[in-house]
Amino acid sequence: MTHQERFFATINHKSIDGPACWLGFPAPSTCQGLFQYFGVSSIEDLKIKLDDDIYPIEAPYNYPPSNHIACAFNFAKKSHLDTPDERTLTAPGFFEDYSDVEDVGKFPWPDPALYIDREETKRMVTYAPKNRIRMGILWSPHFQDACAAFGLIISPSHKAILSYFSPINIHALFNALNNKH
Repeated sequence: MTHQERFFATINHKSIDGPACWLGFPAPSTCQGLFQYFGVSSIEDLKIKLDDDIYPIEAPYNYPPSNHIACAFNFAKKSHLDTPDERTLTAPGFFEDYSDVEDVGKFPWPDPALYIDREETKRMVTYAPKNRIRMGILWSPHFQDACAAFGLIISPSHKAILSYFSPINIHALFNALNNKH
C-alpha cells in the first residue's frame, strides 16, 4: 500500500497492510531517547524508520516572543517566554484578578491573520512530499490558553481549578480565543 492508500483505508476502517503512522511533533527532550531506541540520528531518519504516512505542515506564526501559534497569547503577568514546551499554566495569569465578562476586552489580543506567513505556508505545501498525506497544522490549545489566562491548573495562591471560575467568564474567554484562532 502507498502511504495515502494506508491512511484512507485506516480512516475508512478497511483492510490495511499495517497501521497508519504519524510521528507528530515529539518534545525536544524526548528526541535523543527516540533516536537511540530506533537507531537513528534525526527526526527525518526517524520518520523514514517508522514509515511515517503523514507529512505535517505547521503554519508559520511570527508573533514575538514565542513565534509559535501554540503560544500565540502571552497571558503571563510576569515576564515569561512561552514556548510550546514550556507553558505558563501555573504562573500568575492576566485574567486572574478580573471577574467581569467585559474584562476579556482588556487583553491586547493579537490578530493571527497578521502573523501567519501565508507565502511560507504555500511554499511548504508545494515542497511537501506528494506521496504522503499532507496535513495542515494550526494548533489551538484552548485548554492550555484558558489555564494560562487565569494562571492555573492549580494556582498556588488560589488553590483553584478551572471549574471554580464563573462559567460566564470562561465562556467569554473561550469566545475570545475562538475569534482569534
